[in-house]
Amino acid sequence: MYTITEYDSPTDSIGKVIFNVATNKLVSAGKLTLKESDIDDFELSVNQNNPLFGRVKPLQTHIVLKQDNTILFKGRALKPKHEMTSSGQFVQSFSFESILAYLLDSTQRFREVHNTSPADFFRLLITAHNSQVPAYKQFKVGNVDVTNSTDNVYRFIDYANTYNTIKDKLISRLGGFLRVRIESDGNYIDYLKDPGKEHSTDNPIKVGRNLKSASVEIDPTNVITRFIPLGATIESNNPNGETNVANPRITIASVNGGRDYIDIPELQAVFGIINGTNVWDDVHTPETLKPKAEQWVRDQTAAEEHWTISAVEIGLDRFKTFNVSDSYQFINPAVAEPQLLRITQKVIDVLSPHSSSLTIGDKKKTLTQYQSDALNAAKQVDVLKSRVAAQTAKIVTISNEMKTTNEALTTAQKELTLLKTEYDKLIENIGDANFKAIMAKLTELENQTTTIINNLGEIGQNVLDLEEFKTNQEATNANQLMTNEQQKTKNKDFEKRILALENGGNK
Repeated sequence: MYTITEYDSPTDSIGKVIFNVATNKLVSAGKLTLKESDIDDFELSVNQNNPLFGRVKPLQTHIVLKQDNTILFKGRALKPKHEMTSSGQFVQSFSFESILAYLLDSTQRFREVHNTSPADFFRLLITAHNSQVPAYKQFKVGNVDVTNSTDNVYRFIDYANTYNTIKDKLISRLGGFLRVRIESDGNYIDYLKDPGKEHSTDNPIKVGRNLKSASVEIDPTNVITRFIPLGATIESNNPNGETNVANPRITIASVNGGRDYIDIPELQAVFGIINGTNVWDDVHTPETLKPKAEQWVRDQTAAEEHWTISAVEIGLDRFKTFNVSDSYQFINPAVAEPQLLRITQKVIDVLSPHSSSLTIGDKKKTLTQYQSDALNAAKQVDVLKSRVAAQTAKIVTISNEMKTTNEALTTAQKELTLLKTEYDKLIENIGDANFKAIMAKLTELENQTTTIINNLGEIGQNVLDLEEFKTNQEATNANQLMTNEQQKTKNKDFEKRILALENGGNK
Protein backbone atom coordinates (compact mmCIF):
# COMPACT_ATOMS: atom_id res chain seq x y z
CA MET A 1 0.00 0.00 0.00
CA TYR A 2 2.71 2.50 1.03
CA THR A 3 5.97 2.98 -0.87
CA ILE A 4 8.81 5.33 0.10
CA THR A 5 11.37 6.41 -2.49
CA GLU A 6 14.53 8.31 -1.56
CA TYR A 7 16.27 10.87 -3.81
CA ASP A 8 19.87 11.91 -3.07
CA SER A 9 19.23 15.48 -4.20
CA PRO A 10 16.26 17.66 -5.20
CA THR A 11 17.13 17.18 -8.87
CA ASP A 12 17.65 13.39 -8.69
CA SER A 13 15.09 11.83 -11.04
CA ILE A 14 15.95 8.15 -10.49
CA GLY A 15 15.59 7.53 -6.77
CA LYS A 16 15.74 4.32 -4.76
CA VAL A 17 12.88 2.50 -3.03
CA ILE A 18 13.69 2.26 0.68
CA PHE A 19 10.38 0.86 1.87
CA ASN A 20 7.56 -1.21 0.47
CA VAL A 21 5.03 -2.50 2.98
CA ALA A 22 4.62 -5.79 1.11
CA THR A 23 8.28 -6.82 0.76
CA ASN A 24 10.61 -4.50 2.67
CA LYS A 25 10.84 -4.52 6.48
CA LEU A 26 13.87 -2.25 6.80
CA VAL A 27 11.94 0.63 8.35
CA SER A 28 11.63 0.63 12.13
CA ALA A 29 8.98 3.36 12.29
CA GLY A 30 7.29 5.82 9.99
CA LYS A 31 4.66 8.41 10.91
CA LEU A 32 3.18 10.85 8.40
CA THR A 33 1.23 13.85 9.69
CA LEU A 34 -1.02 15.58 7.15
CA LYS A 35 -2.22 19.01 8.28
CA GLU A 36 -4.99 21.24 7.02
CA SER A 37 -3.44 24.56 8.06
CA ASP A 38 0.29 23.94 8.34
CA ILE A 39 3.29 22.23 6.73
CA ASP A 40 3.02 18.42 6.58
CA ASP A 41 5.83 16.38 8.18
CA PHE A 42 7.12 12.83 8.19
CA GLU A 43 9.13 11.05 10.92
CA LEU A 44 11.16 8.05 9.72
CA SER A 45 13.41 5.56 11.52
CA VAL A 46 15.53 3.02 9.63
CA ASN A 47 17.91 0.22 10.66
CA GLN A 48 21.41 -0.57 9.40
CA ASN A 49 20.19 -2.59 6.42
CA ASN A 50 18.17 0.25 4.92
CA PRO A 51 19.78 2.08 1.96
CA LEU A 52 19.03 5.39 3.69
CA PHE A 53 21.17 4.53 6.74
CA GLY A 54 24.11 6.95 6.96
CA ARG A 55 23.32 8.67 3.65
CA VAL A 56 20.91 11.48 4.53
CA LYS A 57 22.01 15.04 3.79
CA PRO A 58 19.87 17.72 5.51
CA LEU A 59 17.84 19.90 3.09
CA GLN A 60 19.18 17.93 0.12
CA THR A 61 17.86 14.39 0.54
CA HIS A 62 14.20 14.17 -0.50
CA ILE A 63 11.63 11.42 -0.18
CA VAL A 64 8.31 10.70 -1.87
CA LEU A 65 5.69 8.65 -0.04
CA LYS A 66 2.98 7.08 -2.18
CA GLN A 67 -0.21 5.25 -1.32
CA ASP A 68 -0.64 2.96 -4.29
CA ASN A 69 -0.16 5.45 -7.17
CA THR A 70 -1.12 8.60 -5.25
CA ILE A 71 1.58 10.91 -3.85
CA LEU A 72 0.75 11.65 -0.21
CA PHE A 73 3.97 13.45 0.69
CA LYS A 74 7.06 14.91 -0.93
CA GLY A 75 9.57 16.58 1.32
CA ARG A 76 13.16 17.30 2.32
CA ALA A 77 15.24 15.99 5.22
CA LEU A 78 15.80 18.15 8.28
CA LYS A 79 17.37 16.76 11.46
CA PRO A 80 19.06 13.32 11.49
CA LYS A 81 19.30 11.49 14.81
CA HIS A 82 21.55 8.49 15.51
CA GLU A 83 20.83 6.08 18.38
CA MET A 84 21.26 2.58 19.74
CA THR A 85 18.15 0.87 21.11
CA SER A 86 17.97 -1.19 24.30
CA SER A 87 18.12 -4.33 22.16
CA GLY A 88 21.50 -3.26 20.76
CA GLN A 89 20.18 -2.30 17.33
CA PHE A 90 21.54 0.84 15.66
CA VAL A 91 18.80 3.10 14.33
CA GLN A 92 18.79 6.44 12.55
CA SER A 93 15.76 8.74 12.66
CA PHE A 94 14.97 11.61 10.33
CA SER A 95 12.45 14.42 10.15
CA PHE A 96 11.15 15.51 6.76
CA GLU A 97 9.05 18.56 5.93
CA SER A 98 6.75 19.01 2.94
CA ILE A 99 7.99 20.97 -0.06
CA LEU A 100 5.52 23.66 0.99
CA ALA A 101 8.39 24.65 3.30
CA TYR A 102 10.25 25.95 0.23
CA LEU A 103 8.27 29.15 0.90
CA LEU A 104 10.37 29.59 4.05
CA ASP A 105 13.48 30.01 1.90
CA SER A 106 12.57 33.36 0.34
CA THR A 107 12.16 36.83 1.87
CA GLN A 108 9.65 39.42 0.72
CA ARG A 109 10.63 43.07 0.40
CA PHE A 110 8.87 46.14 1.80
CA ARG A 111 6.04 47.17 -0.48
CA GLU A 112 2.64 48.88 -0.39
CA VAL A 113 -0.02 46.97 -2.29
CA HIS A 114 -3.47 48.36 -3.14
CA ASN A 115 -6.13 48.11 -5.85
CA THR A 116 -5.24 44.43 -6.17
CA SER A 117 -7.50 41.37 -5.86
CA PRO A 118 -6.59 38.68 -3.30
CA ALA A 119 -5.77 36.29 -6.17
CA ASP A 120 -3.37 38.77 -7.79
CA PHE A 121 -1.80 39.59 -4.43
CA PHE A 122 -1.17 35.86 -3.89
CA ARG A 123 0.43 35.59 -7.36
CA LEU A 124 2.59 38.64 -6.57
CA LEU A 125 3.96 36.92 -3.44
CA ILE A 126 4.66 33.64 -5.27
CA THR A 127 6.37 35.53 -8.12
CA ALA A 128 8.65 37.23 -5.59
CA HIS A 129 9.44 33.83 -4.07
CA ASN A 130 10.22 32.23 -7.44
CA SER A 131 12.64 35.05 -8.30
CA GLN A 132 14.85 34.15 -5.30
CA VAL A 133 15.06 30.35 -5.39
CA PRO A 134 16.31 27.64 -7.80
CA ALA A 135 13.90 26.03 -10.24
CA TYR A 136 13.10 22.97 -8.08
CA LYS A 137 11.82 25.27 -5.29
CA GLN A 138 9.56 27.31 -7.55
CA PHE A 139 5.76 27.00 -7.70
CA LYS A 140 3.25 27.52 -10.44
CA VAL A 141 0.09 29.22 -9.17
CA GLY A 142 -2.84 26.89 -9.69
CA ASN A 143 -6.40 27.39 -8.45
CA VAL A 144 -7.22 30.50 -6.39
CA ASP A 145 -10.81 31.14 -5.27
CA VAL A 146 -10.36 33.15 -2.05
CA THR A 147 -11.67 36.71 -2.20
CA ASN A 148 -13.45 39.33 -0.09
CA SER A 149 -16.54 41.51 -0.47
CA THR A 150 -14.67 44.10 -2.57
CA ASP A 151 -12.24 41.71 -4.30
CA ASN A 152 -9.58 44.20 -3.33
CA VAL A 153 -6.80 44.22 -0.73
CA TYR A 154 -4.70 46.99 0.77
CA ARG A 155 -1.56 45.66 2.42
CA PHE A 156 1.93 46.64 3.51
CA ILE A 157 4.53 43.90 2.99
CA ASP A 158 7.57 43.82 5.25
CA TYR A 159 10.67 41.61 5.36
CA ALA A 160 9.13 38.29 6.42
CA ASN A 161 9.58 34.99 4.59
CA THR A 162 6.99 34.19 1.93
CA TYR A 163 5.18 31.49 3.93
CA ASN A 164 4.64 33.73 6.97
CA THR A 165 3.66 36.64 4.72
CA ILE A 166 0.91 34.55 3.09
CA LYS A 167 -0.29 33.39 6.52
CA ASP A 168 -0.33 36.93 7.94
CA LYS A 169 -1.52 39.03 4.99
CA LEU A 170 -4.00 36.59 3.45
CA ILE A 171 -4.97 33.46 5.43
CA SER A 172 -5.35 35.10 8.86
CA ARG A 173 -7.59 37.82 7.36
CA LEU A 174 -9.46 36.16 4.51
CA GLY A 175 -9.27 32.50 5.48
CA GLY A 176 -8.46 29.75 3.03
CA PHE A 177 -5.92 26.95 2.78
CA LEU A 178 -2.72 26.27 0.83
CA ARG A 179 -2.45 23.05 -1.15
CA VAL A 180 0.58 21.72 -3.08
CA ARG A 181 0.14 19.48 -6.14
CA ILE A 182 2.99 17.55 -7.74
CA GLU A 183 2.29 17.36 -11.48
CA SER A 184 4.37 16.11 -14.41
CA ASP A 185 5.25 19.67 -15.43
CA GLY A 186 6.19 20.95 -11.97
CA ASN A 187 4.94 21.85 -8.51
CA TYR A 188 1.65 23.74 -8.28
CA ILE A 189 0.32 25.72 -5.32
CA ASP A 190 -3.42 26.37 -4.82
CA TYR A 191 -5.04 28.89 -2.49
CA LEU A 192 -8.55 27.57 -1.82
CA LYS A 193 -11.45 28.79 0.28
CA ASP A 194 -12.44 25.24 1.15
CA PRO A 195 -10.63 22.26 -0.42
CA GLY A 196 -12.79 19.70 1.37
CA LYS A 197 -15.86 17.70 0.44
CA GLU A 198 -18.85 16.58 2.51
CA HIS A 199 -19.54 12.85 2.74
CA SER A 200 -23.08 12.94 4.10
CA THR A 201 -24.02 9.40 3.05
CA ASP A 202 -20.83 7.61 1.98
CA ASN A 203 -17.91 6.29 4.04
CA PRO A 204 -19.13 7.14 7.56
CA ILE A 205 -16.94 6.90 10.65
CA LYS A 206 -19.10 4.32 12.39
CA VAL A 207 -18.88 2.23 15.55
CA GLY A 208 -18.78 -1.47 14.74
CA ARG A 209 -17.43 -0.75 11.27
CA ASN A 210 -14.22 1.28 11.24
CA LEU A 211 -14.21 3.32 14.46
CA LYS A 212 -11.56 2.15 16.97
CA SER A 213 -11.90 4.94 19.54
CA ALA A 214 -13.35 8.43 19.83
CA SER A 215 -13.25 11.17 22.41
CA VAL A 216 -14.91 14.57 22.53
CA GLU A 217 -14.16 17.19 25.17
CA ILE A 218 -16.80 19.86 25.69
CA ASP A 219 -15.07 23.02 26.88
CA PRO A 220 -17.19 25.91 28.21
CA THR A 221 -14.23 27.64 29.89
CA ASN A 222 -13.83 30.28 27.17
CA VAL A 223 -17.41 31.49 27.41
CA ILE A 224 -17.96 35.20 28.15
CA THR A 225 -21.24 36.30 29.72
CA ARG A 226 -20.36 39.97 30.38
CA PHE A 227 -18.58 41.36 27.34
CA ILE A 228 -16.29 44.41 27.44
CA PRO A 229 -15.51 45.61 23.89
CA LEU A 230 -12.39 47.67 23.40
CA GLY A 231 -11.30 49.85 20.48
CA ALA A 232 -8.03 51.54 19.57
CA THR A 233 -5.62 52.92 22.16
CA ILE A 234 -6.26 56.50 23.28
CA GLU A 235 -2.96 58.31 22.90
CA SER A 236 -1.82 60.28 25.93
CA ASN A 237 1.03 62.69 26.46
CA ASN A 238 3.45 61.21 28.96
CA PRO A 239 5.59 64.02 30.48
CA ASN A 240 8.26 61.54 31.61
CA GLY A 241 8.68 60.10 28.12
CA GLU A 242 7.98 56.53 29.27
CA THR A 243 6.72 54.20 26.57
CA ASN A 244 5.98 51.02 28.54
CA VAL A 245 2.95 52.36 30.39
CA ALA A 246 -0.64 51.24 29.86
CA ASN A 247 -2.96 53.51 27.89
CA PRO A 248 -6.77 53.57 27.95
CA ARG A 249 -8.78 52.31 24.99
CA ILE A 250 -12.00 53.37 23.28
CA THR A 251 -15.05 51.86 25.06
CA ILE A 252 -18.82 51.94 24.53
CA ALA A 253 -19.62 53.63 27.87
CA SER A 254 -20.59 56.97 26.28
CA VAL A 255 -23.12 55.29 23.94
CA ASN A 256 -24.30 52.56 26.31
CA GLY A 257 -25.79 54.36 29.32
CA GLY A 258 -22.47 54.69 31.11
CA ARG A 259 -21.75 50.94 31.05
CA ASP A 260 -18.63 49.81 29.20
CA TYR A 261 -19.96 46.23 28.98
CA ILE A 262 -22.82 44.24 27.47
CA ASP A 263 -24.52 41.51 29.52
CA ILE A 264 -25.61 38.23 27.88
CA PRO A 265 -28.51 37.15 30.18
CA GLU A 266 -29.17 33.71 28.66
CA LEU A 267 -25.54 32.68 29.17
CA GLN A 268 -25.41 34.22 32.64
CA ALA A 269 -28.39 32.07 33.65
CA VAL A 270 -26.32 28.95 32.92
CA PHE A 271 -22.73 29.94 33.70
CA GLY A 272 -23.00 33.02 35.94
CA ILE A 273 -21.13 36.27 35.31
CA ILE A 274 -17.83 35.81 33.48
CA ASN A 275 -16.09 38.97 32.24
CA GLY A 276 -14.13 39.03 29.03
CA THR A 277 -12.85 41.41 26.35
CA ASN A 278 -12.17 41.64 22.65
CA VAL A 279 -10.03 44.32 21.02
CA TRP A 280 -10.59 46.09 17.68
CA ASP A 281 -7.42 48.14 17.10
CA ASP A 282 -8.84 49.70 13.94
CA VAL A 283 -11.97 51.14 15.63
CA HIS A 284 -11.55 54.71 16.83
CA THR A 285 -15.07 55.82 17.91
CA PRO A 286 -17.63 54.40 20.38
CA GLU A 287 -20.35 54.72 17.72
CA THR A 288 -18.47 52.32 15.44
CA LEU A 289 -17.42 50.02 18.28
CA LYS A 290 -20.90 49.30 19.65
CA PRO A 291 -22.37 47.64 16.49
CA LYS A 292 -19.28 45.45 16.24
CA ALA A 293 -19.70 44.48 19.89
CA GLU A 294 -23.38 43.64 19.41
CA GLN A 295 -22.53 41.42 16.44
CA TRP A 296 -19.85 39.71 18.51
CA VAL A 297 -22.45 38.99 21.22
CA ARG A 298 -24.82 37.46 18.64
CA ASP A 299 -22.03 35.17 17.49
CA GLN A 300 -20.99 34.19 21.00
CA THR A 301 -21.10 30.45 21.73
CA ALA A 302 -21.52 28.52 24.95
CA ALA A 303 -18.82 25.89 24.47
CA GLU A 304 -16.30 24.32 22.13
CA GLU A 305 -15.87 20.64 21.26
CA HIS A 306 -12.41 19.12 20.87
CA TRP A 307 -12.42 15.75 19.07
CA THR A 308 -9.86 12.97 18.58
CA ILE A 309 -10.72 9.83 16.62
CA SER A 310 -8.83 6.64 15.83
CA ALA A 311 -10.24 4.83 12.81
CA VAL A 312 -9.41 1.87 10.60
CA GLU A 313 -9.57 2.62 6.89
CA ILE A 314 -11.63 -0.44 6.02
CA GLY A 315 -15.31 -0.64 5.19
CA LEU A 316 -14.85 2.32 2.83
CA ASP A 317 -15.65 2.51 -0.84
CA ARG A 318 -12.99 0.92 -3.02
CA PHE A 319 -9.71 2.89 -3.23
CA LYS A 320 -11.07 5.45 -0.72
CA THR A 321 -9.37 6.81 2.43
CA PHE A 322 -10.19 9.53 4.93
CA ASN A 323 -8.97 12.86 3.53
CA VAL A 324 -7.86 15.97 5.40
CA SER A 325 -10.39 18.84 5.00
CA ASP A 326 -13.20 16.42 4.11
CA SER A 327 -16.22 16.01 6.42
CA TYR A 328 -17.58 12.57 7.31
CA GLN A 329 -20.69 11.39 9.11
CA PHE A 330 -19.81 10.29 12.65
CA ILE A 331 -22.08 7.55 14.00
CA ASN A 332 -21.68 6.47 17.61
CA PRO A 333 -24.71 7.44 19.74
CA ALA A 334 -22.86 6.56 22.95
CA VAL A 335 -20.37 9.40 22.32
CA ALA A 336 -22.38 12.07 20.49
CA GLU A 337 -25.32 12.68 18.21
CA PRO A 338 -24.73 11.73 14.53
CA GLN A 339 -23.08 14.68 12.80
CA LEU A 340 -20.63 15.70 10.10
CA LEU A 341 -17.08 16.09 11.39
CA ARG A 342 -14.29 17.83 9.46
CA ILE A 343 -10.84 16.24 9.53
CA THR A 344 -8.16 18.86 10.14
CA GLN A 345 -5.23 16.49 10.70
CA LYS A 346 -4.48 12.86 9.92
CA VAL A 347 -1.63 10.76 11.31
CA ILE A 348 -0.67 7.65 9.31
CA ASP A 349 1.54 4.83 10.59
CA VAL A 350 3.11 3.32 7.46
CA LEU A 351 3.70 0.04 9.33
CA SER A 352 -0.03 -0.23 10.10
CA PRO A 353 -1.50 0.78 6.74
CA HIS A 354 -5.17 0.71 7.71
CA SER A 355 -4.94 2.60 11.02
CA SER A 356 -5.20 6.37 11.20
CA SER A 357 -5.52 8.90 13.97
CA LEU A 358 -7.84 11.73 12.99
CA THR A 359 -8.03 15.19 14.52
CA ILE A 360 -11.35 16.97 14.11
CA GLY A 361 -11.75 20.73 13.82
CA ASP A 362 -13.06 22.42 16.96
CA LYS A 363 -16.82 22.86 16.81
CA LYS A 364 -18.54 25.77 18.51
CA LYS A 365 -21.90 25.20 20.21
CA THR A 366 -24.64 27.69 20.88
CA LEU A 367 -26.36 27.69 24.27
CA THR A 368 -29.37 25.83 22.83
CA GLN A 369 -27.11 23.14 21.36
CA TYR A 370 -25.14 22.91 24.60
CA GLN A 371 -28.27 22.38 26.70
CA SER A 372 -29.82 20.00 24.14
CA ASP A 373 -26.69 17.86 24.04
CA ALA A 374 -26.58 17.69 27.83
CA LEU A 375 -30.22 16.50 27.88
CA ASN A 376 -29.61 13.97 25.11
CA ALA A 377 -26.55 12.65 26.91
CA ALA A 378 -28.64 11.98 30.03
CA LYS A 379 -31.30 10.20 27.96
CA GLN A 380 -28.64 8.14 26.19
CA VAL A 381 -27.35 6.89 29.55
CA ASP A 382 -30.85 5.61 30.41
CA VAL A 383 -31.16 3.92 27.00
CA LEU A 384 -27.79 2.22 27.43
CA LYS A 385 -28.76 1.01 30.91
CA SER A 386 -31.96 -0.54 29.50
CA ARG A 387 -30.03 -2.22 26.69
CA VAL A 388 -27.48 -3.65 29.12
CA ALA A 389 -30.25 -5.01 31.36
CA ALA A 390 -32.07 -6.61 28.42
CA GLN A 391 -28.89 -8.14 27.04
CA THR A 392 -27.95 -9.49 30.47
CA ALA A 393 -31.35 -11.19 30.85
CA LYS A 394 -31.08 -12.68 27.37
CA ILE A 395 -27.59 -14.01 28.10
CA VAL A 396 -28.83 -15.71 31.28
CA THR A 397 -31.68 -17.39 29.36
CA ILE A 398 -29.41 -18.57 26.56
CA SER A 399 -26.84 -19.82 29.09
CA ASN A 400 -29.51 -21.94 30.83
CA GLU A 401 -30.69 -23.38 27.52
CA MET A 402 -27.12 -24.14 26.48
CA LYS A 403 -26.49 -25.87 29.83
CA THR A 404 -29.50 -28.17 29.28
CA THR A 405 -28.41 -28.88 25.72
CA ASN A 406 -24.83 -29.63 26.78
CA GLU A 407 -26.06 -32.05 29.45
CA ALA A 408 -28.16 -33.88 26.85
CA LEU A 409 -25.22 -34.03 24.45
CA THR A 410 -22.96 -35.39 27.21
CA THR A 411 -25.47 -38.19 27.90
CA ALA A 412 -25.68 -38.98 24.19
CA GLN A 413 -21.90 -39.13 23.92
CA LYS A 414 -21.72 -41.55 26.83
CA GLU A 415 -24.32 -43.80 25.21
CA LEU A 416 -22.40 -43.75 21.93
CA THR A 417 -19.22 -44.70 23.81
CA LEU A 418 -21.04 -47.68 25.35
CA LEU A 419 -22.33 -48.68 21.92
CA LYS A 420 -18.80 -48.55 20.51
CA THR A 421 -17.57 -50.74 23.37
CA GLU A 422 -20.34 -53.28 22.67
CA TYR A 423 -19.51 -53.18 18.97
CA ASP A 424 -15.78 -53.73 19.64
CA LYS A 425 -16.60 -56.71 21.85
CA LEU A 426 -18.85 -58.12 19.18
CA ILE A 427 -16.11 -57.88 16.55
CA GLU A 428 -13.54 -59.31 18.96
CA ASN A 429 -15.69 -62.36 19.74
CA ILE A 430 -17.06 -62.84 16.27
CA GLY A 431 -15.21 -66.11 15.91
CA ASP A 432 -16.91 -67.63 18.98
CA ALA A 433 -20.47 -66.51 18.21
CA ASN A 434 -22.96 -67.97 15.78
CA PHE A 435 -24.19 -65.84 12.88
CA LYS A 436 -27.76 -65.53 14.17
CA ALA A 437 -26.57 -64.12 17.54
CA ILE A 438 -24.31 -61.61 15.75
CA MET A 439 -27.17 -60.36 13.59
CA ALA A 440 -29.41 -59.99 16.63
CA LYS A 441 -26.75 -57.97 18.41
CA LEU A 442 -26.15 -55.73 15.39
CA THR A 443 -29.90 -55.09 15.11
CA GLU A 444 -29.99 -54.11 18.78
CA LEU A 445 -27.06 -51.70 18.31
CA GLU A 446 -28.72 -50.17 15.25
CA ASN A 447 -31.95 -49.60 17.16
CA GLN A 448 -30.09 -47.96 20.05
CA THR A 449 -28.14 -45.68 17.66
CA THR A 450 -31.37 -44.64 15.94
CA THR A 451 -32.88 -43.80 19.32
CA ILE A 452 -29.89 -41.58 20.26
CA ILE A 453 -30.01 -39.75 16.91
CA ASN A 454 -33.74 -39.14 17.39
CA ASN A 455 -33.07 -37.82 20.89
CA LEU A 456 -30.45 -35.39 19.53
CA GLY A 457 -32.97 -34.19 16.95
CA GLU A 458 -35.53 -33.61 19.69
CA ILE A 459 -32.96 -31.60 21.68
CA GLY A 460 -32.31 -29.35 18.68
CA GLN A 461 -36.03 -28.98 18.05
CA ASN A 462 -36.57 -28.06 21.71
CA VAL A 463 -34.08 -25.20 21.37
CA LEU A 464 -35.88 -23.96 18.24
CA ASP A 465 -39.25 -24.34 20.01
CA LEU A 466 -37.95 -22.24 22.90
CA GLU A 467 -36.98 -19.43 20.52
CA GLU A 468 -40.32 -19.67 18.69
CA PHE A 469 -42.20 -19.68 22.02
CA LYS A 470 -40.28 -16.60 23.11
CA THR A 471 -41.12 -14.77 19.88
CA ASN A 472 -44.81 -15.79 20.00
CA GLN A 473 -45.03 -14.85 23.66
CA GLU A 474 -43.67 -11.39 22.96
CA ALA A 475 -46.22 -10.94 20.17
CA THR A 476 -49.01 -12.25 22.40
CA ASN A 477 -48.01 -9.87 25.19
CA ALA A 478 -48.04 -6.97 22.78
CA ASN A 479 -51.48 -7.96 21.42
CA GLN A 480 -52.77 -8.45 24.95
CA LEU A 481 -51.54 -5.02 25.91
CA MET A 482 -53.35 -3.54 22.91
CA THR A 483 -56.50 -5.49 23.77
CA ASN A 484 -56.36 -4.28 27.37
CA GLU A 485 -56.10 -0.70 26.20
CA GLN A 486 -59.04 -1.19 23.86
CA GLN A 487 -61.06 -2.80 26.68
CA LYS A 488 -60.27 0.12 28.96
CA THR A 489 -61.60 2.48 26.32
CA LYS A 490 -64.80 0.41 25.95
CA ASN A 491 -65.24 0.33 29.74
CA LYS A 492 -64.92 4.10 29.94
CA ASP A 493 -67.54 4.52 27.19
CA PHE A 494 -69.82 2.05 28.95
CA GLU A 495 -69.48 3.90 32.26
CA LYS A 496 -70.31 7.20 30.53
CA ARG A 497 -73.50 5.69 29.08
CA ILE A 498 -74.62 4.32 32.45
CA LEU A 499 -73.92 7.66 34.11
CA ALA A 500 -75.92 9.46 31.40
CA LEU A 501 -78.85 7.05 31.91
CA GLU A 502 -78.72 7.52 35.65
CA ASN A 503 -78.69 11.29 35.31
CA GLY A 504 -81.59 11.08 32.87
CA GLY A 505 -83.54 8.86 35.25
CA ASN A 506 -83.19 11.37 38.06
CA LYS A 507 -84.71 14.21 36.09
